[in-house]
Amino acid sequence: MLWLVVVVLVLVVLFVVVALWQPDWLVDSIHQLLLPTDPKERAKSNGVLFRVKIKRPDVNKVVALTLDDAPHKTLTPAILDVLKENNSRATFFCIGSHIEKVDPALIQRMRDEGHELGNHLMKDEAALVFPLR
Repeated sequence: MLWLVVVVLVLVVLFVVVALWQPDWLVDSIHQLLLPTDPKERAKSNGVLFRVKIKRPDVNKVVALTLDDAPHKTLTPAILDVLKENNSRATFFCIGSHIEKVDPALIQRMRDEGHELGNHLMKDEAALVFPLR
């Protein structure tokens, strides 16, 4: 029973260290554990698991802006304009059926302006349907 308490305490300390201090060596080690071991599979996942290293000493917090169910033919260009005005980047999770409905130049603009594009399947459907009670 004592070993279980020790393991839990070690995990709690590790969590606190990673959450608050975030030492590069530890975060990088965890990152390496999460990557596939096969070199071909690892190459496919390159860039999916990443960490942002802040180079400015006066900045200690980062906000990740993500937008779901993109792109939209009128809203996405307006959002891109605001992001550009504020020198900001975002990750747009795109639905395949939405991509088919917009001008390809919009997708290219998202890429050209430095935004990330994420896959959000082909259709926007509920994964689970719960009965109403």
